[in-house]
Amino acid sequence: MAAPAPMFGCIVAGRLVQTNCQQVDETHFVFELERPEEINHIVVFLTGAVAFPEGYASTVHFLWPGSEKGWQLLGKLSNDKPSSIFRLRGSITPSSLSTRSSSTLTSIANATPQSAATLGISIEPVQLVEQQVALMAPQTSAVDVTKKGLDDPTVLASKILKNLFQYISGFAQGNVGPQTAVPLGVIQQWYNKFTAKIQNAGIAFLENED
Repeated sequence: MAAPAPMFGCIVAGRLVQTNCQQVDETHFVFELERPEEINHIVVFLTGAVAFPEGYASTVHFLWPGSEKGWQLLGKLSNDKPSSIFRLRGSITPSSLSTRSSSTLTSIANATPQSAATLGISIEPVQLVEQQVALMAPQTSAVDVTKKGLDDPTVLASKILKNLFQYISGFAQGNVGPQTAVPLGVIQQWYNKFTAKIQNAGIAFLENED
């Protein structure tokens, strides 16, 4: 029997797409991120294989190896906002995870190699998610990329994610939505073609994909 398709994925610039999240329980997931000192921005997204139950969304958290601050709140994902770009350096804020969520995610983080960071995802009622995100400073939430060029890494990450979405949309029948399943092989095909195009022609073509 084939393994169930992952619900979440993430992309660190310069690395392969990660969908190897570990499910801690029904509502908590973690990614192990190697060489966290090299990470400036990260894109976290729903793969489309599984949608959030009605009335639920998720908070996204980050734990630096050996950090005394504990989990840091990055932002949220929802069926209406299935992907977000987060800035890690100099902008993350203390997490407001519930006691249960903090204990659950920390238990798995303790088993992560000390050189790796941990990305945690906690599925919670939408109202609780919104309350937590509302407490964040404006500059810590998902990055506004509408008024910047490709020289800004947040804009570049946004353009790359949009290119991926447009590519996988071509393999979907009908409209693409939160419950649209995407084979992982399609994402790998996109990555191979995308990197080849950049090597041959640079990144200027991304400017025209609005």
